[in-house]
Amino acid sequence: MDNIPEPDNEFDHFQSNFRAKTEADHAKFGLTDTNKSNMQTLSDAWQAKYAADIVAQNAARAAKQEKNTARQALEAELRRDIKKVYASETVTNDDLAALNLPQRDTVKTRANRPSTIPIVRIDFSLHLQHKVYFVDSATPLKKKKPDKYRGVQVYMKIGGPPPADYRECFHAGFDTNSPYFYSFQQSDLGKTVYYILFWENTRGEMGNPSEIYSAVVG
Repeated sequence: MDNIPEPDNEFDHFQSNFRAKTEADHAKFGLTDTNKSNMQTLSDAWQAKYAADIVAQNAARAAKQEKNTARQALEAELRRDIKKVYASETVTNDDLAALNLPQRDTVKTRANRPSTIPIVRIDFSLHLQHKVYFVDSATPLKKKKPDKYRGVQVYMKIGGPPPADYRECFHAGFDTNSPYFYSFQQSDLGKTVYYILFWENTRGEMGNPSEIYSAVVG
């Protein structure tokens, strides 16, 4: 029977307690000097690597946030510039093609309200973090979102019973590309988190809500 817990934080507490209790009187627990020495060496190595991993995760989270902030600023500038490009009378369709932009549409078509819903997969393997992957219900095997969808609006509820609908959740954010990344507080550890996602089109209109998805904060 394996009594060793799987999550890193629980494992760390388990090994630390085991070491402290057996180290004081290892013979009482049927352990040899070699067992004691091995435990000390391997426990020290684990604690160093575990601490380094937490630092790396925090650094990765900070780097992702900085990247997202930089992208948002650049996207805003690109949208302003692209709007001016389309407004310019000297720009031809060939010019637009060279910029990898769609040609001017002489027949104005309105973006329809999203008719499909996001399908969600949650990666909860990281400590105090969730990665929320989303694809479209019409094309679940494709990572690419539908062309006329700008991205997803993310609603969440942390802890407690499942929400009846998104109105019992808080608006966590918006993301144009999967996965959506969320970091939790230490006080959220062990809580169940519920997610409801909506597609949003280029006019800012949301479609129908996804199913309710959930995962535990580890």
